[in-house]
Order: sequence, then structure tokens, then C-alpha cells
Amino acid sequence: MKYILICIMSIGFSFSADADWNFVPYPSDKPVENIITSIAVDHDGVIWIGCDNGIVWSRKNDQWYTYSRNITGLSSWSVFDILVDNDNNKWFASGYSYTADPLVVSFDGDVWKQFPFIIISSVPGEPVFQRPINPVRQIALDKNNVLWFAGQGGVIQLNPDMSLKAYYGKGSIFFNSIVTSVSVDLNNIKWFGISYTDSTSNSGDLASYDGITWKLHNQSDVPVAGKSINEVECGVDNSLCISLYFEEGTYLYKNSLWTKIDSLHGPNLSSPAADKKGGFWLLVYDFLHKPVLFNGVLRLTDTDTEMFFNKSLFNDFFLYKIYVDTNNTKWFVSRNGIWRYDESGTGVSQKENRYDILSLANHPNPFNSSTILSFTLPASGAAALELYSLAGQRVRTLVSGSLSASSHSVIWDGRDDFGKPVSSGVYLSRLQMGDNVAFGRMILLK
Repeated sequence: MKYILICIMSIGFSFSADADWNFVPYPSDKPVENIITSIAVDHDGVIWIGCDNGIVWSRKNDQWYTYSRNITGLSSWSVFDILVDNDNNKWFASGYSYTADPLVVSFDGDVWKQFPFIIISSVPGEPVFQRPINPVRQIALDKNNVLWFAGQGGVIQLNPDMSLKAYYGKGSIFFNSIVTSVSVDLNNIKWFGISYTDSTSNSGDLASYDGITWKLHNQSDVPVAGKSINEVECGVDNSLCISLYFEEGTYLYKNSLWTKIDSLHGPNLSSPAADKKGGFWLLVYDFLHKPVLFNGVLRLTDTDTEMFFNKSLFNDFFLYKIYVDTNNTKWFVSRNGIWRYDESGTGVSQKENRYDILSLANHPNPFNSSTILSFTLPASGAAALELYSLAGQRVRTLVSGSLSASSHSVIWDGRDDFGKPVSSGVYLSRLQMGDNVAFGRMILLK
């Protein structure tokens, strides 16, 4: 892998009304305390849901079905991930089991099969029967139909003939670690996010495996090196989207360029999901706020960045997970139901939830002494335009008050609110009107 440059991506926020939203409520007898932890849609269009107590639901032909632990054999902990393989078998990952309960189960439509992942060790001084990983946090399927299970302690490779190989323990790159995620790129390279358990600091790494060589990407020019990784997702164009723990941010690797996805509206992005058009979808939270706030859904594409931030649409639901199916339909999991986003326009239109779009730009950019910020408001009302440093410190308030529904412009002379010239660097402009927020990025050169 070649690493060239790190930059900051500025984010424009809008709500798209060019697609359709549908809401699928959970069964009426769903226990209130159940938290939904995973979702998948199989080749027949059946929705599969994993809960935090080992229970699995499915929805077929508008009917919900419940599979208890007595049926599946799963442990009583969360169903962390669900994967549908090429033969339409469903795989469910769980764990935190210290008995013989399986860590993974599969379902072919008729039979549930359990996989405890217990191996026999021949190393002197070690227990004969061992579980290399526990729990299993994520599942991936590679181009050779090999299943990869990532979890606390290491990685398990399950081949099509059901033989397995474990990568764990002393001598492996996963020693004293939690492998938080696994994803496969177009070249069949497996990518793993790591969070180390033997350190009190925020530490981790990015690892890959090409079928021959394991590699840690811990070079100084890799911005995620040494940091605790939450999730890794491979895009259809071999790009990577990596979210970090501890408010460390989210990074996009594409065309040999590392880009930090910088957002002033909710500092935490998680649950990256790649769509079939080369974009990524992420959930936006504010973990610095107590209680934690859910701020919306972010979409990254080559040409645009949209923030789906609409309280009337999500009804203040707290979303847990994003899933993209083979038809490129997006599924958003909440406590009370599932939001389905169909860009083909074949669903039930939610035009009443439309958000008018703010626009914000500046020229020249980069600039030396001054720049003109131009913006458009879709309606009359209170608006604010503020400038921030990359550290999140407010530098200047350019507009604050009631404005008309039209195009506006204002000059920034490179000074802060106290009239003091600011230093050269990158600055973010933030335009807000109600719940609508738009961002711009400016470079001041002296």
C-alpha cells in the first residue's frame, strides 16, 4: 500500500428527498429492553435481526418470526453480526461464553448448526482445549468463499470444507488484542481493525492478510497507526473507511490519499457501510454529550457529502447499525424498528420529511488577505455563520440574526472576533438554520 497525504474533508449537510423511506416496526410483543445489535437481508428478501440476548428474529412476507436460544443454540450475549453467504446460509456471531455454547451458528433454512470453535492445543503448559477467540465480533466472506471471524484474541479462518485455522496467541500479531472488525477488498485482501487489551492508552493497529503474508500498517504516515480501531469497511473501489474509538475520528483511504472526515456536528462517526456505488454511510453521534446524542446519518461519495439529519424522520430514534443489501438498499436499525432507504424511488415517498438544502462556498480559496463567503437560505429566519479552527475553537462569528430567503455574501478579512489576524492554516465555516447545517473548508495562506 502506498501512502501519500493526509487532508481534511469538509462536510456539507443536507437532506435528500430524491429517494424513498419506509419504516418497518418490530413485532408488537418485542420486549422493551431488547437492543438490536445486527441486521442482514438474505437473497429471498428476508430480514434477519440479532438481539442483545441471543435471540434472532426474521421477517418474511410481513410476518415476524422469533428464534430463541433453545432453537439456535446461541449464547445469552449479543448477536454481534449476521452474514449471508453465497448459498444463502445465514451466519450469526456471538460470544462471551465460558461454557460449551457455540460462538457462531449457521442456518440454511432448515437446520441450525453450531460452531463452538474449540481447538486442541499441543503447546506444553497450555490447556488442551482452547477457544482462540471469544466473543466473535464480526464475520466476512472472501472471494474464495472462505469465512473470516474476528473477535477478542484473534481471527478464525473457516474454509468451504469446514476445516478451520486460528490466528491467535503469542507469536501472532493479535496477541493481547481485540480484533474488532474484518472486511475484504476487491483483491481478496483481508483487513482487520485491532484494539490492544494490554494497554491503558488508546492503542491499536490496522492489519491485512493477502493469503500469504500478515502485515501491520503502522508506518508514521498512516494516521490510524497505533490507534484503537472500531471498524474497518472496504469499499467497492478498494477504498477503506476506518472509524476509531475514543473520539479519535474517522478516516477514508482512497486513491493513495488519507482523508480525515472532520465534523463539527457530532464528533463521532461509526458503523461504516459501503454501498454499491462507491460511497460510505456512517452513523453520527455526540459521545461527549451525556447522555449520548444521535445526530444523524452521513453519506460520503466521490462528489458529494450529505447529512441525513431530520428529527421528524427518525423520530429521535437512536440508530445502532447500518446495513447495505445486494440491491444497494440501506437499512438503519433502531430500538423501535428499521428504516429502509431506497434510492430507486420504488418505496413509499416521505416527501413530508423533506429538508431544504443550505449551500455554502467561498472564493477565492485558498486566499491571502480576504475571502468572500456566499450562501443561500431556502427560507427566511434566524441563521448563523461561524468560523472554526480545526481544533474546534470558534474564531469568528460573521452572521447572527434573521435573514431573508435568498442568496447572501459576507467578507472575511482573516481576523478573529477581537480583530486580531489569525495564523495561516485550514479553517471551517459553519452555516446553521434550524436543524440544517452546512460546512465549508477554507485555506488561509500568508
